[in-house]
Formats: sequence, C-alpha cells, structure tokens
Amino acid sequence: MSKKLRVSAESIPELRDFLAGADVDMGCRPVAVKRGDRYVTEVISDDDELARLGRRRAGGVRIEVLEEMPSAARRLRMVPSGNRFAGGVVPRGYGRKE
Repeated sequence: MSKKLRVSAESIPELRDFLAGADVDMGCRPVAVKRGDRYVTEVISDDDELARLGRRRAGGVRIEVLEEMPSAARRLRMVPSGNRFAGGVVPRGYGRKE
C-alpha cells in the first residue's frame, strides 16, 4: 500500500541527494519548504521503497509517515456509479456551463 511521507533534512543538497536515488512520487512540481532549521518535502512511496529509504537514511535525514494512501481500485469504489445530474439540477459554481 502506498504511503504519504514527509522527508526532511538539514540542507537542500542533503535532501536532494537522498531523494535522487529514491523511487518515490514527488508530484509534478516538488517543493522543499524551510520549517525551523530543516527543509521538508512530501512524497508518496510504496512499502518496499519505504523500507529501502529507511535502510539508506543517513545523517540528518528524517522520514515520517503521514498517512496511508488507498489504492486506485479502492478509490474508484468510493465514487458513486449513478448520474448525479439525473434529477435535472444544473451544477453551480465556477466553470463553464453549457
């Protein structure tokens, strides 16, 4: 199962070097934010890669599991199969309505 992780290090180069060899999803625009005296970013990783990250963690790098991410199949089961506009109610809010 995938997990959302918070990875932090004392410097940007240390964080970059650690994540360079990692098989993690950093999103389309990864960002490292300075929090206190550390640089922090969030990534998504599977259990096997999390174990590898834990083994190769060195220096001041910290890894914190934030949450477990449901699989794609599980997320699809959460979406209703009915037509939510069948009652004739027009969607409201931003966007283009035709």
